[in-house]
Amino acid sequence: DVVSTGYIQNLSKLPETGVLFEVNGIPRQRISVDYSSNVVLDNSSWVTGNGGQLDNISFTPMVEHTRRNSSYINPRNLRNGRRIRLRNVSGVGKLFVWVGGNLEIKSNQAVGIYTGTFNITIAY
Repeated sequence: DVVSTGYIQNLSKLPETGVLFEVNGIPRQRISVDYSSNVVLDNSSWVTGNGGQLDNISFTPMVEHTRRNSSYINPRNLRNGRRIRLRNVSGVGKLFVWVGGNLEIKSNQAVGIYTGTFNITIAY
Protein backbone atom coordinates (compact mmCIF):
# COMPACT_ATOMS: atom_id res chain seq x y z
CA ASP A 1 0.00 0.00 0.00
CA VAL A 2 1.74 3.21 -1.16
CA VAL A 3 1.12 6.70 0.13
CA SER A 4 2.91 9.44 -1.81
CA THR A 5 5.20 11.56 0.40
CA GLY A 6 6.81 13.80 -2.21
CA TYR A 7 10.22 12.28 -1.42
CA ILE A 8 12.19 9.45 -3.02
CA GLN A 9 12.11 6.43 -0.73
CA ASN A 10 14.15 3.25 -0.79
CA LEU A 11 12.43 0.69 1.39
CA SER A 12 14.28 -2.47 2.39
CA LYS A 13 13.26 -5.73 3.98
CA LEU A 14 16.38 -7.60 5.07
CA PRO A 15 16.40 -11.33 4.26
CA GLU A 16 16.52 -12.21 7.96
CA THR A 17 13.14 -10.47 8.47
CA GLY A 18 11.70 -11.50 5.11
CA VAL A 19 10.55 -14.94 3.96
CA LEU A 20 12.30 -18.22 4.84
CA PHE A 21 12.17 -21.26 2.54
CA GLU A 22 13.32 -24.71 3.67
CA VAL A 23 14.57 -26.99 0.89
CA ASN A 24 14.65 -30.74 1.62
CA GLY A 25 16.12 -33.54 -0.46
CA ILE A 26 18.94 -36.05 -0.67
CA PRO A 27 22.02 -35.11 1.39
CA ARG A 28 24.88 -33.70 -0.73
CA GLN A 29 22.62 -33.55 -3.82
CA ARG A 30 23.36 -30.51 -6.00
CA ILE A 31 20.41 -28.25 -6.69
CA SER A 32 20.08 -25.07 -8.71
CA VAL A 33 18.35 -21.96 -7.42
CA ASP A 34 16.80 -19.53 -9.90
CA TYR A 35 14.74 -16.48 -9.02
CA SER A 36 13.28 -13.32 -10.49
CA SER A 37 16.13 -10.80 -10.42
CA ASN A 38 13.90 -7.75 -10.86
CA VAL A 39 10.14 -7.64 -10.30
CA VAL A 40 7.83 -4.86 -11.43
CA LEU A 41 4.89 -4.20 -9.11
CA ASP A 42 1.95 -2.25 -10.51
CA ASN A 43 -1.22 -0.64 -9.22
CA SER A 44 -3.46 -1.58 -12.17
CA SER A 45 -6.01 -3.48 -10.03
CA TRP A 46 -6.24 -0.52 -7.67
CA VAL A 47 -6.74 1.94 -10.54
CA THR A 48 -9.42 -0.27 -12.12
CA GLY A 49 -11.45 -0.27 -8.92
CA ASN A 50 -10.67 3.19 -7.56
CA GLY A 51 -9.44 5.36 -10.40
CA GLY A 52 -6.17 7.19 -10.39
CA GLN A 53 -2.89 7.04 -12.25
CA LEU A 54 -1.23 3.81 -13.41
CA ASP A 55 2.28 3.41 -12.02
CA ASN A 56 4.85 0.78 -11.09
CA ILE A 57 7.52 0.11 -8.50
CA SER A 58 10.70 -1.88 -8.98
CA PHE A 59 11.41 -4.67 -6.45
CA THR A 60 14.98 -5.97 -6.32
CA PRO A 61 15.32 -9.17 -4.27
CA MET A 62 18.07 -9.94 -1.78
CA VAL A 63 18.47 -13.73 -1.47
CA GLU A 64 20.74 -15.43 1.06
CA HIS A 65 21.20 -18.92 2.47
CA THR A 66 22.31 -20.29 5.83
CA ARG A 67 23.22 -23.77 4.60
CA ARG A 68 21.62 -26.25 7.03
CA ASN A 69 20.94 -23.73 9.78
CA SER A 70 17.30 -22.74 10.27
CA SER A 71 18.43 -19.72 12.29
CA TYR A 72 19.85 -16.65 10.57
CA ILE A 73 23.50 -17.45 11.39
CA ASN A 74 26.41 -16.88 8.97
CA PRO A 75 24.23 -15.95 5.96
CA ARG A 76 25.74 -16.00 2.49
CA ASN A 77 24.56 -14.35 -0.70
CA LEU A 78 22.80 -16.79 -3.01
CA ARG A 79 23.45 -15.76 -6.61
CA ASN A 80 20.72 -16.34 -9.15
CA GLY A 81 21.37 -19.57 -11.07
CA ARG A 82 23.78 -20.93 -8.48
CA ARG A 83 24.22 -24.67 -8.00
CA ILE A 84 24.69 -25.64 -4.36
CA ARG A 85 24.79 -28.88 -2.34
CA LEU A 86 22.14 -29.77 0.20
CA ARG A 87 23.66 -30.26 3.67
CA ASN A 88 23.08 -33.42 5.69
CA VAL A 89 20.87 -32.90 8.75
CA SER A 90 20.01 -36.24 10.40
CA GLY A 91 19.89 -38.02 7.03
CA VAL A 92 17.95 -35.28 5.18
CA GLY A 93 19.54 -32.84 2.75
CA LYS A 94 18.66 -29.26 3.69
CA LEU A 95 19.18 -25.70 2.57
CA PHE A 96 17.57 -22.65 4.17
CA VAL A 97 16.93 -19.75 1.77
CA TRP A 98 16.04 -16.26 3.03
CA VAL A 99 14.42 -13.62 0.80
CA GLY A 100 14.16 -9.89 1.36
CA GLY A 101 14.51 -7.00 -1.04
CA ASN A 102 14.36 -3.34 -1.93
CA LEU A 103 11.56 -1.14 -3.24
CA GLU A 104 12.32 2.11 -5.03
CA ILE A 105 9.47 4.59 -4.46
CA LYS A 106 9.52 7.69 -6.68
CA SER A 107 8.84 11.15 -5.22
CA ASN A 108 5.67 11.40 -7.30
CA GLN A 109 4.61 7.75 -6.92
CA ALA A 110 0.91 7.21 -7.63
CA VAL A 111 -1.07 6.01 -4.63
CA GLY A 112 -2.61 2.55 -4.53
CA ILE A 113 -2.03 -1.07 -3.74
CA TYR A 114 0.83 -2.50 -5.80
CA THR A 115 1.08 -6.18 -6.69
CA GLY A 116 3.51 -8.37 -8.60
CA THR A 117 5.01 -11.85 -8.62
CA PHE A 118 8.40 -12.99 -7.35
CA ASN A 119 9.33 -16.52 -8.49
CA ILE A 120 11.96 -18.76 -6.94
CA THR A 121 12.64 -22.19 -8.44
CA ILE A 122 14.65 -24.97 -6.82
CA ALA A 123 15.57 -27.79 -9.22
CA TYR A 124 17.49 -31.05 -8.83
